[in-house]
Amino acid sequence: MQKRIFSYFFLIVFSSFITFLVFKKTEKVSLVYVDSQKLFKEFKMAIELQKTGQNEIAIRKKKLDSIQVLLQGTKNETMRSDLMRVFIEKKIEIEDFEKKFVEQNSAQIWQRLSLYSNDYAKVKGYDFILDINNKGNIVSTGKKIDVTFSLLSYINKRYEGFE
Repeated sequence: MQKRIFSYFFLIVFSSFITFLVFKKTEKVSLVYVDSQKLFKEFKMAIELQKTGQNEIAIRKKKLDSIQVLLQGTKNETMRSDLMRVFIEKKIEIEDFEKKFVEQNSAQIWQRLSLYSNDYAKVKGYDFILDINNKGNIVSTGKKIDVTFSLLSYINKRYEGFE
């Protein structure tokens, strides 16, 4: 008799547990996506840094152009050879500066985008923000979960100190 009561008790507990699992309200995972290339290109920090870099490169190229004008007007072979060496050095310096500037600033921009995106996800209650661009693995999504514009607005306001 005790075995039978135990069996009924076990059956009731087990079926209650199964019922709980079946009818348990599952938490919905919030998933959205952004186009990170668009974020990068339209992020105000990136735009400002790009202008700064372009101005610095323009100044350096003007100096290079001055050397080139001198080079074209020089008849003395020794002077011409020295100017050509300086011209090549300056041209290499500009290329190196441009490469380093892009690398350093890109890293800074991505760090800031990551920080702001994490904050945005917390504010909006998103569990995942996926990156969808030409290099992404996502083939198709619905437009209603594209938050690129919203995130871009948030990060630009945050960068300017409004968020």
